[in-house]
Amino acid sequence: FDRVTLGTSIILVPYVADLVIDGDGLGVIDPAGGGGASSGSAYPGAFVDYTIELVNPSIQQDDFTISFDFDPGVSAAIIDGAVTHAAPFTTGTVDPGDTRTYTLRVTADPTFVGGDYLSHVYAASSGDPSAVDGVTATLTVIAPVLDLVINGNGDGAYDPSGSGFGGSATLSGQRGTTVYFPVVVQNEGGVADSYTFTWDRPTGNWSAVINDGAVDHAFPWTSPVIAPGEERTYTLAINIPKNAAFNTWRTILEAVSINDGRIAESVTAAVMVNDRIGIDLVIDGSGDDVYGALGTGAGGFSAAVAAPGDTVTFEIEVQDEGGTDSHDIQWNTPAGWSVLLDGQASPAGGMAAGTYTLQVIIPLTSPGGTFDIIIDGLKSNRPFYVDSATGSITVTPARLVDGVIDGNGDDVFGSAGLGDGGASARGTVAGVTVAFIVEIQNQGAFDESYTVSWSEPAGWTGMLDGAGAPFPTGVIPSGGSVTYLFVAAVPLGEVPADYDYIIDIVSDDDPLNTESLTARVTVYPPPVVDLVKAVDLAAARPGDVVTYSITYSNPSAASIVEIEIVDPLPLELELVLDTYGAGSDISWTTGAGTVYLTADSSDADEALFDPVTGMLQVIFSRQAPYILPAGGTGTLEYQVRIR
Repeated sequence: FDRVTLGTSIILVPYVADLVIDGDGLGVIDPAGGGGASSGSAYPGAFVDYTIELVNPSIQQDDFTISFDFDPGVSAAIIDGAVTHAAPFTTGTVDPGDTRTYTLRVTADPTFVGGDYLSHVYAASSGDPSAVDGVTATLTVIAPVLDLVINGNGDGAYDPSGSGFGGSATLSGQRGTTVYFPVVVQNEGGVADSYTFTWDRPTGNWSAVINDGAVDHAFPWTSPVIAPGEERTYTLAINIPKNAAFNTWRTILEAVSINDGRIAESVTAAVMVNDRIGIDLVIDGSGDDVYGALGTGAGGFSAAVAAPGDTVTFEIEVQDEGGTDSHDIQWNTPAGWSVLLDGQASPAGGMAAGTYTLQVIIPLTSPGGTFDIIIDGLKSNRPFYVDSATGSITVTPARLVDGVIDGNGDDVFGSAGLGDGGASARGTVAGVTVAFIVEIQNQGAFDESYTVSWSEPAGWTGMLDGAGAPFPTGVIPSGGSVTYLFVAAVPLGEVPADYDYIIDIVSDDDPLNTESLTARVTVYPPPVVDLVKAVDLAAARPGDVVTYSITYSNPSAASIVEIEIVDPLPLELELVLDTYGAGSDISWTTGAGTVYLTADSSDADEALFDPVTGMLQVIFSRQAPYILPAGGTGTLEYQVRIR
């Protein structure tokens, strides 16, 4: 058998602000707005109400400043009964344990087209302005959202301007024939909707219809109702005139919401009219007989995942579809990268049909993200015959460590020795041990281990999970995190001041992958209690009643815990019982108000009196933890009779 004991000390702090939103966040304190969360949804122009509760869980009366902020486009106000606050306001006095209830009203702008918008409410204690709590209200604006995808291109791209930039595809056809573009209609909004389609025709005898799978519809045409989250596939059929010029003709298909005319989407359907004298680019086997307009990359697609410093290759096939076997190939190069086609930089002119290697070298300093290499091919003697393909590379960050101390510094990255990746502070007196919670997050793409070291003030000792520096973390999986306890022992007799531990986290695999945190310990002067005893009479006779008052105060800079006052009464005096009512022998007054204590030692309250020895003893923490803050005071009052 083995057994361990975990003890928790519950300390009633003098000043605390606690906000609750729609029942969430009681006892959760976060000045950044994470002390509670709630979500609601509304249409543009409508509002959502959230219930905000302000709780004073401390032992002191307090008043609070309520403030709020919100994302651009939404407006917010706090409703307090018949009063509406559009700016910060003060609550007035809130007693310990009491709750105030308000309504947060968040209104969506009438012009919104959908999305999530955040509002934050904060409460700050007037007794201690650093005691702040915040909650977050998320308003989801429900509005129509439309996306068109043409021939597989344009998913997630939106163009309400009618310019055709929401997706692009190019198909090749001969005079007098019909080319067919599959078009996917996606209702990405929160309401059922239908859409009116229009098509702009090139000059000449061009014509087109849209087919729903059974029937051809002339333009303009309105679709049936499409449910939220549903998508349907239609076919845009474009008829090429018999006398059409050999060229690439750009047309635009546009759809407009019936519910909200501001919601529109447009894509480009380009038709390359040819006599089989053209070019086709194929990338890693993708894009055969699929053609993309210049700069679109819509004629073929291949994707790869790599890390900084890697080399990626794509196989590019140039197909000669008739005419002179000479083609001009060009492509974009991301900043700092190297992109070569069989060793040549862009542009490469006069390329014959064949298979080539596009080599992409990613620099070590590349950030993470997705980078598209757009490869364009043009017929050298007829540059209106074109094709365009995409080589897409997703770069994952090679290694990235993030440290968080007591919840501070998430996604803030520091340099070794500077402590600028997150900081936390603790206040105490000499001879006491303080603790910080340190979390190490592996945000990189690989499993990784780290070594943790720290600087120490002279004569101090710091321990991470009970061990000294350097501290090996062991392997932390990619995306994982580990939490440790960092303990700092303050030496006895230490001079009051601020003392910093700089905690450095360095990757065992990449010395450039570092994080640095600051753990600050503020040493206060030793606590001092000042006592003043007063009596209401300067002289008295046997049988007279005398009133004594004992005032205690804390003139030091730190709070004091566990106070006991002992007052030995001479045997010539006897304590008067029930002075303030039955069972109320002693008056105890603090900033929270006045309570009455029973001197009988069999009673469970704070006061004890031994009539044999005349010893009066008051232990303020006998029933509950008691803290006397810096500058705090209290008074005991009782009566005695001269024997």
